[in-house]
Parts: sequence; C-alpha cells; structure tokens
Amino acid sequence: MEENRAERRRQEKEAAKKVKACT
Repeated sequence: MEENRAERRRQEKEAAKKVKACT
C-alpha cells in the first residue's frame, strides 16, 4: 500500500508545519 505511506508522510509534513506555526 504505497498510497497509505504517501498519506502518512503528507500528514507528518502537515503536522510539522502546524508545529512550526505554533512555535
């Protein structure tokens, strides 16, 4: 399931962006 992997990576990138914005 490569799609699941891409979705997970995308979510992680979004989470990192949110954390950066919160900082």
